Amino acid sequence: MVKPITLCTSQWVDIPLNKLVEKAKDWGLDGLELTCGGDHFNVSLALENGKLLKEKRSLLKRNSLN
Repeated sequence: MVKPITLCTSQWVDIPLNKLVEKAKDWGLDGLELTCGGDHFNVSLALENGKLLKEKRSLLKRNSLN
């Protein structure tokens, strides 16, 4: 069984998520673990805006990431 290779974005929070997603795809990663910082993920906003989770997931999927 092949294990997915993912990256936690906490050390990369200074890079906008849309750019980091492109880099992760180029690096051949399988997915990203979004940190609660920068524009990567905001729990409070996600609780207020039901679309936010779908938007983040869609960004990842468009770049073949989980």
